[in-house]
Amino acid sequence: MFTLEEILQATKGTLAHGGLSTEFTGVSTDSRTTPAGGLFVALRGERFDGHDYVEQAAKSGAAGVVVERGRGGLSGAVTAVEVANTLTALAEIASFHRGRFALPVVAVTGSVGKTTTKEFVAAALSPRHYVLKSRESFNNEIGLPLTLLQLNEQHDVVVLELAMRGEGQIRYLTEIASPTVGVITNIGESHLGILGSVQAIARAKGELVENMAKEGVAVLNADDGWYTYLSELSRCPVVSFGCTDAADFSAREVRLSCVREQTGALSVATEFTVVGHASETCSVRLPVGGHHYVSNALAATAVAASTGMRLEEIAAGLGSIQPPKMRQQWLTAPDGYLILDDAYNSSPASLRAALRAIQWVSATGKRIAVLGDIKELGEQATEIHRQLGTELHPCGIDVLIATGDFADSLARGARTGGMSDENVLLFHSTDAVTEAVRQRVKRDDVVLVKASRAMHLERVVDGLMEGGDGH
Repeated sequence: MFTLEEILQATKGTLAHGGLSTEFTGVSTDSRTTPAGGLFVALRGERFDGHDYVEQAAKSGAAGVVVERGRGGLSGAVTAVEVANTLTALAEIASFHRGRFALPVVAVTGSVGKTTTKEFVAAALSPRHYVLKSRESFNNEIGLPLTLLQLNEQHDVVVLELAMRGEGQIRYLTEIASPTVGVITNIGESHLGILGSVQAIARAKGELVENMAKEGVAVLNADDGWYTYLSELSRCPVVSFGCTDAADFSAREVRLSCVREQTGALSVATEFTVVGHASETCSVRLPVGGHHYVSNALAATAVAASTGMRLEEIAAGLGSIQPPKMRQQWLTAPDGYLILDDAYNSSPASLRAALRAIQWVSATGKRIAVLGDIKELGEQATEIHRQLGTELHPCGIDVLIATGDFADSLARGARTGGMSDENVLLFHSTDAVTEAVRQRVKRDDVVLVKASRAMHLERVVDGLMEGGDGH
């Protein structure tokens, strides 16, 4: 609930038109879903302008609107507040609302694994806390405020994901959310095309711990090459995680299992012993498969422990985790072969993690990699794709099926790495890729599908899961 006075105070806006209501039940940026008695914020985007829908919002029951100066155009019973910029106003309202609550707010960023780590953190906290977390990838200047605006008295912890598309964005999101715990998963080559160097990426990601309050906690990856740099940037105490024994939360005795059940479905798990403060230990079983999940789980353990949870509670929460859709999901195709669906996004580091994941899967057949472009690598894109191609055959990949602008680079690297010409295939469409897999796959094979989101390789997974000519 917001009063008109609070909205004016938060946004430094002016009352352009007074309506019947001086209280609002909630805030929305979608005129179709603005709650009755709610406040509609008219955002402008590249392909839409919310100001075109203020009348629709009013008809849907909105009691008020926030518009940019000179764009009101409403009369009658609806209150209109004018501001300089509605996107900024949304952030200011969300920040005001967040300030109403004294509770832990966890912010997660990094080059690889942000969304998965966010899910692990929420799961680790769940045995003791009622968690509000970012939906899907609500991680930018619109999604993060909308998540914070869902906060209510029932929640006792918030878990947010922070995206980064350029310098200053993490700082901006941090200022909105005022996190008490900041997690940086790792620093890698994602967004290299935007920022130009890995050092610039580290600097941009480091804006999280650089702009948190001194009373907060920075959770950093001791296995990452930028750990010392980020530690020095942090304004608050650092808690480390990683496989190194020197980390505050570390793992030992990591075991991976992959069993095909009688139904034909694949059951995967990752087990390890977490070592915490004062050498306290606890066994953890994750119902997901891959060494990289250990890092996600250790980060989540460090976060949950900072709220006072015991390792046993944390382990119980982690045992319920499921990876987000299209992020290293193991699927069993109707024809019986296995698919590692990692089509949501890609980076050099995450592709290498996916290759490691399919290496340990018990499979007597071929390992087929269906790969598309990795975006935002800038001038180094051609060489990075070529280098990744050279790593495929040594990692056990038997067949490469590539598509996209850098398919030639992947193919050239694959041949250099020892893959035969007949096992390197290039296609221009997802339909052609799907058909190529169907023609070559057999029951005991494993298929990895991975690319940046813009490549839409989920269509390949959908096609394969519908069945086909595999035999």
